[in-house]
Amino acid sequence: EGQGFRVANLEMPWSKNRTYGSSPEDGAAEIDRAFADMKAAGIEKHFLIGHSLGGLFAAYYAGQRPLTGLILVAPGGDVASRFWQKKTASSRGKAERMIADGKGDDADDFDDFEGSKGSFSIRTTAKLYLAWFSEDSPLNQVRSYDRLPVGLPVLNVVPTDDYKGLLKVKDERFSQIPETPFKEMFEPETDHKRAPDVAAEKIADWMRKVAGN
Repeated sequence: EGQGFRVANLEMPWSKNRTYGSSPEDGAAEIDRAFADMKAAGIEKHFLIGHSLGGLFAAYYAGQRPLTGLILVAPGGDVASRFWQKKTASSRGKAERMIADGKGDDADDFDDFEGSKGSFSIRTTAKLYLAWFSEDSPLNQVRSYDRLPVGLPVLNVVPTDDYKGLLKVKDERFSQIPETPFKEMFEPETDHKRAPDVAAEKIADWMRKVAGN
């Protein structure tokens, strides 16, 4: 905002306070409403920035909606990976059994995993848990990247001190992004959590370039 951008900083369904309390479709609708408000204010060029798991959701969103540009900051948390599937197998099975028993809308405790703190418990409904954590969810990174539209400008921010698992696949995932003159990998010397702050100036410059300013 201080650099002249109109910003909507949304608290998405996977936040600590919301704990996957809304569906992926509802999450996308929240972004839709934010962009609609901007368009009503006369703003026609829309960029979406997502950090970590938010980066995966941003890629999912970009595969369905038109954007001026997409910024992925330390994207990670691929629920379709073997590692993640192993970490959540017990809870996914529990959620499937609850749904089969007609208890899909009942809240219970399920497993989540985050690189900096390991496994921990979250409370949501069985249906919502599977909507986010099944292999078919929007957080399937490979699938979402494959659906990115040709011609979409993408800035991929990968901090040099990111989690090892994310660094291991960074080049492979970047190669999935369709080639455009504005496809770029930026690797700031920082870690996963500080990446948004450290990359902020680069992101602003890149958006200006894409927008023609």
